Amino acid sequence: MANPEHLAKLKEGVEAWNQWRDEYDQTFPDLSSADLSGTDLTGIDLSRAHLEHTNLSDGLLEKANFTGGAFLCNANLSNCHLSWSRLMGADLTEAILNGASLSHANLHGAILPKAHLTAAKLSDANLHQANSQRAILNEANLRGANLVNADFSEKAQLRQADLSGADMRGADFRGADLTHAILEGALLVGTDFRSATLTGCHLYGSAVWDAKLEGAIQSNLVITPEDQPTIQVDNLEVAQFIYLLLNNQKIRTVIDTITSKVVLILGRARAKSCSRRNSRRAPQT
Repeated sequence: MANPEHLAKLKEGVEAWNQWRDEYDQTFPDLSSADLSGTDLTGIDLSRAHLEHTNLSDGLLEKANFTGGAFLCNANLSNCHLSWSRLMGADLTEAILNGASLSHANLHGAILPKAHLTAAKLSDANLHQANSQRAILNEANLRGANLVNADFSEKAQLRQADLSGADMRGADFRGADLTHAILEGALLVGTDFRSATLTGCHLYGSAVWDAKLEGAIQSNLVITPEDQPTIQVDNLEVAQFIYLLLNNQKIRTVIDTITSKVVLILGRARAKSCSRRNSRRAPQT
């Protein structure tokens, strides 16, 4: 349960609260299980705070500070405004963030196993090295997000999530469900998709290098933009090559040239081989 003195201090307003935090910087505020729904806490310092099971739904927490390993396990942050907030290393295990706005938020190294982020807005957020195992991010907006070395393994759900332009280098999506996810323009370098479901993903403009795809379900991958007739392939690694082959005249010309030269070389080699065999068989006079 929340500390009554800490709750009373919070009710004095954000400015008084932050001043108190500056004066008692070694304090670990306890607001656990408190009902703070709909409260305007813009710019508040909640670093190292205990917020387990706290109800912060529909609250205004833009530019809030949750650093120092703030404890938000099972907290209700649904529909919260958390843009530009600092959540580096925060523990959000099983937290509810459905519909929350986290654009430009810093979640570097955040702990998010089993967190609920359905339809959350995470555009341009930093989830570098975040642990999102088994998290639910269906229909979430992760456009332009930093997902470098982030962990979405253990069957994380990202169905219909928008990951366009996201930096997914080295990210772990083993066993994740990305059905109908948008990966247009995403950077997929060394991304681990082993045993993941990639059915119906949109891949136009994505860069795929050294992706791990053993056991992945790949089907109906859309490689064309929305304003062009739909073309689908069933292999992530060859998607961009097929698109270039279909739409880049220079690539086709190069391939045609190489093919012609290979055929010519093979033809000459065969002719020489036949000539040698015939000369061996010719009767000696």
